[in-house]
Amino acid sequence: MKTRTLLLLFAVLTAPAAVHAILEATPLTTQDQPALGGQGGSPWPARAPAPFAVRTIMLSFEHQPQLYLQFSAGNLTLQARQSDLDDWQIHPAGPQGLNLTNRWNPDVDAFITWFPNGSFLPSLADPAWNSYLRGLGNRHAGKLTFEFNDDTDTNPQMLQIMGRRTRLLGFRAEGDEENPAEAKLQVAVELPGGILVIGMQGPPRSLLQCRTQFRRLVTGLEPLNLP
Repeated sequence: MKTRTLLLLFAVLTAPAAVHAILEATPLTTQDQPALGGQGGSPWPARAPAPFAVRTIMLSFEHQPQLYLQFSAGNLTLQARQSDLDDWQIHPAGPQGLNLTNRWNPDVDAFITWFPNGSFLPSLADPAWNSYLRGLGNRHAGKLTFEFNDDTDTNPQMLQIMGRRTRLLGFRAEGDEENPAEAKLQVAVELPGGILVIGMQGPPRSLLQCRTQFRRLVTGLEPLNLP
């Protein structure tokens, strides 16, 4: 069993990124790249999102106490087992709401951002999502390579986070002499009252090494106050 685990880990760390799905999303091919042309678009808001307040609580399940973390921003409260976030150092009032740094790859950051209605996209429907893609293309002058652009409404095999419509976006921005290449994964969840985005960013190879830890972070979150 130990040998099998080591072989699996070696395969994950050395194989090309495009063969590794996350949340059962379908990787894109070079022929499936989304169109980024056009005027306008909805870029990531320049205004800093609301920070998350973090508290630790002890809950008991079948007489077994477990530590949980609760994150609150505006009208949203999320909860996760502390063990699901052991790989991340938490920065509560970060520039993206709640920021996290990977303990084993410190050049990889994650974040949890809550956009109440009216502060970002109105929904995850195609017109709003395509507007966001145009905004990304304009920001990066079209120099993006997409690995994922999947949607639970069109891919029944993909995981719905919190039982809601979920989109997964993965892309790589080309680097130059001043700015190294950077890869990003963004999981957008359409919730009553707004859009939740859980993301991870960093050097492409380091990001690949952290995908299992990121999946634990994303799937470990549960909302406490949804209607």
